Amino acid sequence: MVLIYDIMDGVRERPALFMGSKSITVLKSFLDGAVYASYLLGIDVSYNDFSPIPFRFFNDYVAQFYNYFESTSGWMHMILDKNNGEEKASFDIFYTLLDNFRSITISKIQKCVLTQEQINYHIENEYAPKRVLHNDCNRIEPLFIDPKAIYLIELSNNSGYLCMVEGCNTIFLHSFLLRSRQFAIKYFKCNFSGSYHWYLVESIPKKFMWV
Repeated sequence: MVLIYDIMDGVRERPALFMGSKSITVLKSFLDGAVYASYLLGIDVSYNDFSPIPFRFFNDYVAQFYNYFESTSGWMHMILDKNNGEEKASFDIFYTLLDNFRSITISKIQKCVLTQEQINYHIENEYAPKRVLHNDCNRIEPLFIDPKAIYLIELSNNSGYLCMVEGCNTIFLHSFLLRSRQFAIKYFKCNFSGSYHWYLVESIPKKFMWV
């Protein structure tokens, strides 16, 4: 299966062949086009493993590297902004940052089994996050279905934390890379309130949904 990282590696080796010249703006457009074309052809180019971690966290990684408050501007704009808008230099720096990003590993995994009180808070409390049902915008439901446990995933090189929620039949992975343990705990408290009793585990579930 062709993966997004395979596409990036091919462009790095022969940028003139794929793009005509080194340009981070052209690179971003090329990658977006490759992903979209793959979608139309039914080819999955996503990367949902953790070695390296999924590319969708790269925006947050670049924001942390350059000390941006948040990452909504996207990795291309952040890199260009910090490198005087120089396309070629930003192209090279993208790959330097990408290499560092791909070297990130999971350094520690902690799990906490939710109490019934925490589960009830998530389901019943009006302040717990909700999601709108796709087929009825007037109805909402809890963000997580049948939550049972949570995972706090610490990444290497002080790269941040990932948050995962385990349900009866589905595993949910929060789609943002959080900068500190404090932010990760805040995310869990927003959803479940209360305090947490963590214990170390050796692995995390491999199949998950993004939330």
